[in-house]
Amino acid sequence: ELLPIATIRKQLDSVCEIARKCENTDKVGYFTTSNRDEWAENYQRLEKLSKRNERNLDLIGGALMVLCLDEQTFDDLEVLSPALLHNRGVNRWFDKLQVIVGTDGNAGFNMEHTPIDGHTVLRLANDLHFELSDGVPFPEIPTAEETETIPEPVHLEWDLDDDLRDSIQKAKSEFEDFSDRTETIPLIDCLGKRLMKKFNTSPDAFVQMAIQLAYYRENGKFASTYESAMTKQFLHGRTETIRTVSHESKDYCSQFSEEDAIGSGQRLVRACKKHSITAKLAKNGQGADRHLFGLYCLAKQEKELNPDFQIPSIFTDPLYSMYGSNIVSTSNCGGEGVGLFGFGPVHPEGVGVGYIIRDEETILNVSTINGKGASFAKALKEAFAAQ
Repeated sequence: ELLPIATIRKQLDSVCEIARKCENTDKVGYFTTSNRDEWAENYQRLEKLSKRNERNLDLIGGALMVLCLDEQTFDDLEVLSPALLHNRGVNRWFDKLQVIVGTDGNAGFNMEHTPIDGHTVLRLANDLHFELSDGVPFPEIPTAEETETIPEPVHLEWDLDDDLRDSIQKAKSEFEDFSDRTETIPLIDCLGKRLMKKFNTSPDAFVQMAIQLAYYRENGKFASTYESAMTKQFLHGRTETIRTVSHESKDYCSQFSEEDAIGSGQRLVRACKKHSITAKLAKNGQGADRHLFGLYCLAKQEKELNPDFQIPSIFTDPLYSMYGSNIVSTSNCGGEGVGLFGFGPVHPEGVGVGYIIRDEETILNVSTINGKGASFAKALKEAFAAQ
Protein backbone atom coordinates (compact mmCIF):
# COMPACT_ATOMS: atom_id res chain seq x y z
CA GLU A 1 0.00 0.00 0.00
CA LEU A 2 1.05 3.58 -0.66
CA LEU A 3 1.25 6.08 2.15
CA PRO A 4 -1.40 8.82 2.05
CA ILE A 5 -0.22 12.16 0.64
CA ALA A 6 -0.93 13.89 3.95
CA THR A 7 1.32 11.41 5.77
CA ILE A 8 4.14 11.87 3.29
CA ARG A 9 3.80 15.66 3.54
CA LYS A 10 3.96 15.48 7.33
CA GLN A 11 7.13 13.37 7.18
CA LEU A 12 8.79 15.75 4.70
CA ASP A 13 7.87 18.76 6.85
CA SER A 14 9.50 17.01 9.80
CA VAL A 15 12.65 16.34 7.77
CA CYS A 16 12.88 20.02 6.78
CA GLU A 17 12.39 21.14 10.38
CA ILE A 18 15.13 18.78 11.60
CA ALA A 19 17.46 19.97 8.83
CA ARG A 20 17.00 23.63 9.77
CA LYS A 21 18.10 22.84 13.32
CA CYS A 22 21.20 21.00 12.09
CA GLU A 23 22.73 23.69 9.86
CA ASN A 24 26.06 23.67 11.69
CA THR A 25 26.59 19.90 11.79
CA ASP A 26 29.41 18.22 9.86
CA LYS A 27 28.43 17.69 6.20
CA VAL A 28 29.51 14.08 5.68
CA GLY A 29 27.97 14.09 2.19
CA TYR A 30 31.02 15.98 0.89
CA PHE A 31 32.94 12.71 1.17
CA THR A 32 30.91 11.43 -1.81
CA THR A 33 32.32 14.22 -4.01
CA SER A 34 35.91 13.07 -3.61
CA ASN A 35 38.12 10.71 -5.56
CA ARG A 36 36.83 7.14 -5.25
CA ASP A 37 40.00 5.87 -3.57
CA GLU A 38 39.92 8.72 -1.04
CA TRP A 39 36.23 8.15 -0.29
CA ALA A 40 36.81 4.39 0.09
CA GLU A 41 39.54 5.11 2.63
CA ASN A 42 37.40 7.59 4.58
CA TYR A 43 34.41 5.22 4.37
CA GLN A 44 36.45 2.54 6.15
CA ARG A 45 37.63 5.05 8.74
CA LEU A 46 34.04 6.11 9.41
CA GLU A 47 32.92 2.50 9.80
CA LYS A 48 35.72 1.62 12.20
CA LEU A 49 35.25 4.69 14.37
CA SER A 50 31.82 3.71 15.73
CA LYS A 51 28.86 1.38 15.40
CA ARG A 52 26.65 4.41 14.88
CA ASN A 53 28.63 5.40 11.77
CA GLU A 54 28.47 1.83 10.51
CA ARG A 55 24.69 1.78 10.99
CA ASN A 56 24.28 5.14 9.22
CA LEU A 57 26.29 3.96 6.21
CA ASP A 58 24.27 0.74 6.05
CA LEU A 59 21.00 2.70 6.15
CA ILE A 60 22.07 5.02 3.35
CA GLY A 61 23.61 2.21 1.31
CA GLY A 62 20.42 0.15 1.59
CA ALA A 63 18.16 2.99 0.46
CA LEU A 64 16.62 2.84 -2.99
CA MET A 65 17.41 6.52 -3.54
CA VAL A 66 18.10 9.80 -1.75
CA LEU A 67 15.58 12.64 -1.76
CA CYS A 68 17.19 16.12 -1.79
CA LEU A 69 14.89 19.01 -0.86
CA ASP A 70 16.58 22.17 -2.12
CA GLU A 71 15.69 25.68 -0.97
CA GLN A 72 15.79 27.19 -4.46
CA THR A 73 13.54 27.34 -7.52
CA PHE A 74 14.30 25.45 -10.73
CA ASP A 75 12.16 27.33 -13.27
CA ASP A 76 15.29 28.66 -15.02
CA LEU A 77 17.31 26.05 -16.95
CA GLU A 78 20.54 27.96 -16.26
CA VAL A 79 19.90 27.49 -12.54
CA LEU A 80 18.60 23.93 -12.87
CA SER A 81 21.55 22.62 -14.90
CA PRO A 82 24.38 23.22 -12.38
CA ALA A 83 22.09 22.41 -9.43
CA LEU A 84 21.34 18.95 -10.79
CA LEU A 85 24.89 18.31 -11.98
CA HIS A 86 26.83 19.30 -8.86
CA ASN A 87 25.23 22.06 -6.69
CA ARG A 88 28.78 22.61 -5.37
CA GLY A 89 28.23 19.50 -3.23
CA VAL A 90 25.55 21.11 -1.04
CA ASN A 91 22.76 18.77 0.11
CA ARG A 92 23.95 15.83 -1.99
CA TRP A 93 24.99 12.18 -1.56
CA PHE A 94 26.50 11.30 -4.94
CA ASP A 95 26.83 7.56 -4.32
CA LYS A 96 23.08 7.15 -4.74
CA LEU A 97 20.38 7.90 -7.27
CA GLN A 98 19.17 11.32 -6.11
CA VAL A 99 15.73 12.87 -6.60
CA ILE A 100 16.27 16.63 -6.31
CA VAL A 101 13.23 18.86 -5.74
CA GLY A 102 13.07 22.66 -5.74
CA THR A 103 10.69 24.85 -3.75
CA ASP A 104 8.62 25.45 -6.91
CA GLY A 105 7.98 21.71 -7.38
CA ASN A 106 10.33 21.32 -10.35
CA ALA A 107 12.49 18.24 -9.90
CA GLY A 108 15.27 16.22 -11.47
CA PHE A 109 17.59 13.27 -11.01
CA ASN A 110 21.31 12.95 -10.40
CA MET A 111 22.46 9.39 -11.04
CA GLU A 112 25.59 7.46 -10.16
CA HIS A 113 26.41 5.52 -13.32
CA THR A 114 27.95 2.37 -11.82
CA PRO A 115 24.77 0.39 -10.97
CA ILE A 116 22.43 1.73 -13.66
CA ASP A 117 22.35 3.40 -17.06
CA GLY A 118 20.48 6.48 -18.18
CA HIS A 119 17.67 4.48 -19.76
CA THR A 120 16.62 3.17 -16.33
CA VAL A 121 16.21 6.68 -14.93
CA LEU A 122 14.56 7.82 -18.17
CA ARG A 123 11.94 5.08 -17.77
CA LEU A 124 11.30 6.26 -14.20
CA ALA A 125 11.02 9.90 -15.31
CA ASN A 126 8.63 9.03 -18.14
CA ASP A 127 6.39 6.94 -15.87
CA LEU A 128 6.27 9.79 -13.34
CA HIS A 129 5.45 12.22 -16.14
CA PHE A 130 2.61 10.06 -17.48
CA GLU A 131 1.18 9.52 -14.00
CA LEU A 132 1.24 13.26 -13.21
CA SER A 133 -0.45 13.80 -16.59
CA ASP A 134 -3.24 11.38 -15.55
CA GLY A 135 -1.96 8.72 -17.93
CA VAL A 136 -1.16 6.19 -15.19
CA PRO A 137 1.15 3.51 -16.67
CA PHE A 138 0.33 0.93 -14.01
CA PRO A 139 -2.83 -0.22 -12.20
CA GLU A 140 -3.95 1.77 -9.19
CA ILE A 141 -2.13 0.80 -5.97
CA PRO A 142 -4.21 0.89 -2.76
CA THR A 143 -3.53 3.74 -0.36
CA ALA A 144 -3.20 3.06 3.35
CA GLU A 145 -5.52 4.69 5.88
CA GLU A 146 -4.36 8.07 7.18
CA THR A 147 -4.67 6.77 10.73
CA GLU A 148 -1.74 4.38 10.17
CA THR A 149 1.28 5.49 12.15
CA ILE A 150 4.83 5.28 10.83
CA PRO A 151 8.15 6.07 12.54
CA GLU A 152 9.16 9.73 12.77
CA PRO A 153 12.17 10.84 10.67
CA VAL A 154 15.47 10.65 12.55
CA HIS A 155 18.56 12.80 12.07
CA LEU A 156 21.60 10.61 11.35
CA GLU A 157 24.36 11.83 13.65
CA TRP A 158 28.00 10.95 13.02
CA ASP A 159 31.01 10.31 15.20
CA LEU A 160 34.02 12.11 13.72
CA ASP A 161 37.59 12.63 14.77
CA ASP A 162 39.81 15.55 13.77
CA ASP A 163 41.29 13.67 10.79
CA LEU A 164 37.83 12.94 9.37
CA ARG A 165 36.74 16.55 9.87
CA ASP A 166 39.86 17.71 8.04
CA SER A 167 39.06 15.26 5.23
CA ILE A 168 35.52 16.67 4.93
CA GLN A 169 36.91 20.20 4.61
CA LYS A 170 39.43 19.02 2.01
CA ALA A 171 36.73 17.28 -0.03
CA LYS A 172 34.48 20.36 0.25
CA SER A 173 37.21 22.77 -0.85
CA GLU A 174 38.33 20.62 -3.78
CA PHE A 175 34.80 20.00 -5.04
CA GLU A 176 33.82 23.65 -4.78
CA ASP A 177 36.87 24.53 -6.87
CA PHE A 178 36.00 21.80 -9.40
CA SER A 179 32.35 22.94 -9.54
CA ASP A 180 33.35 26.56 -10.07
CA ARG A 181 35.48 25.49 -13.04
CA THR A 182 32.62 23.46 -14.51
CA GLU A 183 30.52 25.21 -17.11
CA THR A 184 27.13 23.66 -17.84
CA ILE A 185 25.19 25.52 -20.50
CA PRO A 186 21.65 24.69 -21.68
CA LEU A 187 20.74 25.40 -25.32
CA ILE A 188 17.42 25.17 -27.11
CA ASP A 189 17.39 25.03 -30.91
CA CYS A 190 14.19 25.38 -32.92
CA LEU A 191 15.23 22.50 -35.20
CA GLY A 192 13.37 19.31 -34.28
CA LYS A 193 13.07 15.77 -35.58
CA ARG A 194 10.25 16.57 -38.02
CA LEU A 195 12.42 18.97 -39.99
CA MET A 196 15.53 16.79 -39.67
CA LYS A 197 13.71 13.85 -41.25
CA LYS A 198 12.82 16.04 -44.25
CA PHE A 199 16.55 16.14 -45.01
CA ASN A 200 16.46 12.34 -45.35
CA THR A 201 18.62 11.95 -42.24
CA SER A 202 18.27 10.25 -38.88
CA PRO A 203 17.60 12.97 -36.25
CA ASP A 204 20.28 11.53 -33.95
CA ALA A 205 22.84 11.44 -36.77
CA PHE A 206 21.90 15.01 -37.73
CA VAL A 207 22.64 16.25 -34.19
CA GLN A 208 25.89 14.27 -34.09
CA MET A 209 27.07 15.91 -37.30
CA ALA A 210 26.22 19.35 -35.90
CA ILE A 211 28.40 18.55 -32.87
CA GLN A 212 31.22 17.39 -35.16
CA LEU A 213 30.94 20.52 -37.29
CA ALA A 214 31.01 22.75 -34.20
CA TYR A 215 34.08 21.00 -32.79
CA TYR A 216 35.92 21.14 -36.13
CA ARG A 217 35.16 24.84 -36.56
CA GLU A 218 36.33 25.58 -33.01
CA ASN A 219 39.50 23.47 -33.06
CA GLY A 220 40.42 22.88 -36.71
CA LYS A 221 40.71 19.14 -36.07
CA PHE A 222 38.74 16.04 -35.14
CA ALA A 223 38.77 14.23 -31.80
CA SER A 224 37.73 10.93 -30.29
CA THR A 225 33.94 11.07 -29.98
CA TYR A 226 31.74 8.86 -27.84
CA GLU A 227 28.00 8.34 -28.13
CA SER A 228 26.31 5.78 -25.92
CA ALA A 229 24.22 2.98 -27.42
CA MET A 230 21.85 0.86 -25.37
CA THR A 231 22.32 -2.93 -25.54
CA LYS A 232 19.42 -3.95 -23.30
CA GLN A 233 18.11 -6.40 -25.90
CA PHE A 234 20.82 -8.70 -24.50
CA LEU A 235 20.80 -10.38 -21.07
CA HIS A 236 22.76 -8.10 -18.71
CA GLY A 237 23.32 -5.75 -21.65
CA ARG A 238 24.18 -2.18 -20.74
CA THR A 239 25.91 0.08 -23.27
CA GLU A 240 28.23 0.09 -26.26
CA THR A 241 30.06 2.96 -27.92
CA ILE A 242 28.97 4.56 -31.18
CA ARG A 243 32.08 6.10 -32.75
CA THR A 244 30.84 9.18 -34.56
CA VAL A 245 34.03 10.20 -36.37
CA SER A 246 34.23 8.53 -39.80
CA HIS A 247 35.73 9.27 -43.21
CA GLU A 248 32.28 10.54 -44.20
CA SER A 249 31.92 12.86 -41.17
CA LYS A 250 35.42 14.25 -41.68
CA ASP A 251 34.69 14.84 -45.36
CA TYR A 252 31.45 16.65 -44.46
CA CYS A 253 33.01 18.93 -41.82
CA SER A 254 36.23 19.75 -43.68
CA GLN A 255 34.40 20.62 -46.90
CA PHE A 256 31.32 22.25 -45.41
CA SER A 257 30.37 25.47 -47.15
CA GLU A 258 27.20 27.51 -46.85
CA GLU A 259 27.84 28.70 -50.40
CA ASP A 260 27.76 25.09 -51.66
CA ALA A 261 24.45 24.06 -50.10
CA ILE A 262 23.85 21.15 -52.47
CA GLY A 263 27.31 19.62 -52.07
CA SER A 264 27.30 20.12 -48.30
CA GLY A 265 23.82 18.62 -48.10
CA GLN A 266 24.91 15.53 -50.03
CA ARG A 267 27.94 15.07 -47.80
CA LEU A 268 25.72 15.51 -44.73
CA VAL A 269 23.37 12.75 -45.90
CA ARG A 270 26.31 10.39 -46.53
CA ALA A 271 27.80 11.14 -43.11
CA CYS A 272 24.43 10.61 -41.40
CA LYS A 273 23.86 7.30 -43.18
CA LYS A 274 27.30 6.10 -42.10
CA HIS A 275 26.55 7.13 -38.52
CA SER A 276 23.23 5.27 -38.55
CA ILE A 277 24.98 2.10 -39.74
CA THR A 278 27.59 2.42 -36.97
CA ALA A 279 24.86 3.02 -34.37
CA LYS A 280 22.88 -0.03 -35.50
CA LEU A 281 25.99 -2.25 -35.26
CA ALA A 282 26.70 -0.97 -31.74
CA LYS A 283 23.13 -1.58 -30.55
CA ASN A 284 23.22 -5.10 -32.00
CA GLY A 285 26.33 -6.04 -30.03
CA GLN A 286 28.76 -5.58 -32.91
CA GLY A 287 30.66 -2.59 -31.55
CA ALA A 288 34.37 -2.75 -30.77
CA ASP A 289 34.85 -0.72 -27.59
CA ARG A 290 33.37 -2.98 -24.91
CA HIS A 291 35.01 -6.04 -26.47
CA LEU A 292 38.43 -4.38 -26.46
CA PHE A 293 37.94 -3.02 -22.96
CA GLY A 294 37.07 -6.49 -21.69
CA LEU A 295 40.23 -7.90 -23.25
CA TYR A 296 42.26 -5.06 -21.74
CA CYS A 297 40.87 -5.75 -18.24
CA LEU A 298 41.69 -9.45 -18.61
CA ALA A 299 45.22 -8.56 -19.71
CA LYS A 300 45.72 -6.31 -16.66
CA GLN A 301 44.47 -9.05 -14.34
CA GLU A 302 46.83 -11.54 -15.95
CA LYS A 303 49.71 -9.08 -15.53
CA GLU A 304 48.97 -8.80 -11.80
CA LEU A 305 49.00 -12.59 -11.44
CA ASN A 306 51.94 -13.16 -13.76
CA PRO A 307 54.54 -10.34 -13.90
CA ASP A 308 56.17 -11.92 -16.96
CA PHE A 309 52.97 -11.59 -18.98
CA GLN A 310 53.18 -8.98 -21.75
CA ILE A 311 50.09 -6.84 -22.23
CA PRO A 312 49.24 -6.93 -25.97
CA SER A 313 50.81 -4.02 -27.79
CA ILE A 314 47.47 -2.68 -29.05
CA PHE A 315 46.68 -1.59 -25.48
CA THR A 316 50.03 0.13 -24.91
CA ASP A 317 49.99 1.97 -28.23
CA PRO A 318 49.43 5.74 -27.77
CA LEU A 319 46.84 5.62 -30.55
CA TYR A 320 44.65 3.27 -28.50
CA SER A 321 44.79 5.75 -25.63
CA MET A 322 43.87 8.54 -28.02
CA TYR A 323 41.05 6.43 -29.49
CA GLY A 324 39.51 5.93 -26.05
CA SER A 325 40.05 9.46 -24.73
CA ASN A 326 36.47 10.52 -25.55
CA ILE A 327 37.32 14.20 -25.91
CA VAL A 328 33.77 14.71 -27.18
CA SER A 329 31.34 12.73 -25.02
CA THR A 330 27.71 12.71 -26.14
CA SER A 331 24.41 11.04 -25.34
CA ASN A 332 20.88 11.21 -26.73
CA CYS A 333 18.13 11.05 -24.12
CA GLY A 334 14.59 10.90 -25.50
CA GLY A 335 11.30 10.93 -23.65
CA GLU A 336 8.55 13.36 -22.75
CA GLY A 337 9.32 13.09 -19.04
CA VAL A 338 12.66 14.91 -19.31
CA GLY A 339 13.11 18.61 -20.01
CA LEU A 340 16.91 18.80 -19.77
CA PHE A 341 19.65 16.19 -19.81
CA GLY A 342 23.36 16.56 -19.24
CA PHE A 343 26.57 15.27 -17.67
CA GLY A 344 30.11 16.44 -17.08
CA PRO A 345 32.96 16.03 -19.58
CA VAL A 346 35.02 12.85 -19.20
CA HIS A 347 38.30 14.47 -20.27
CA PRO A 348 39.99 17.59 -18.81
CA GLU A 349 40.15 19.17 -22.26
CA GLY A 350 36.90 17.67 -23.46
CA VAL A 351 33.25 18.59 -23.80
CA GLY A 352 30.09 16.80 -22.73
CA VAL A 353 26.92 17.18 -24.80
CA GLY A 354 23.63 15.70 -23.64
CA TYR A 355 20.61 16.28 -25.85
CA ILE A 356 16.89 15.62 -26.25
CA ILE A 357 15.37 15.70 -29.74
CA ARG A 358 11.71 16.72 -29.74
CA ASP A 359 9.38 17.07 -32.71
CA GLU A 360 9.87 20.84 -32.99
CA GLU A 361 13.06 21.53 -31.01
CA THR A 362 16.32 20.10 -29.74
CA ILE A 363 17.35 20.73 -26.14
CA LEU A 364 21.09 20.45 -25.51
CA ASN A 365 23.36 20.82 -22.50
CA VAL A 366 27.06 21.61 -23.00
CA SER A 367 29.59 21.06 -20.21
CA THR A 368 33.33 21.70 -19.94
CA ILE A 369 35.95 22.25 -17.25
CA ASN A 370 38.54 23.98 -19.43
CA GLY A 371 36.85 27.38 -19.72
CA LYS A 372 35.79 26.83 -23.34
CA GLY A 373 32.15 25.96 -22.71
CA ALA A 374 30.63 29.25 -23.81
CA SER A 375 32.60 29.36 -27.05
CA PHE A 376 31.71 25.76 -27.91
CA ALA A 377 28.04 26.37 -27.10
CA LYS A 378 28.11 29.35 -29.46
CA ALA A 379 29.79 27.25 -32.18
CA LEU A 380 27.18 24.51 -31.70
CA LYS A 381 24.33 26.99 -32.04
CA GLU A 382 25.91 28.32 -35.22
CA ALA A 383 26.46 24.81 -36.58
CA PHE A 384 22.76 24.01 -36.16
CA ALA A 385 21.83 27.20 -37.99
CA ALA A 386 24.31 26.57 -40.82
CA GLN A 387 23.59 22.87 -41.20
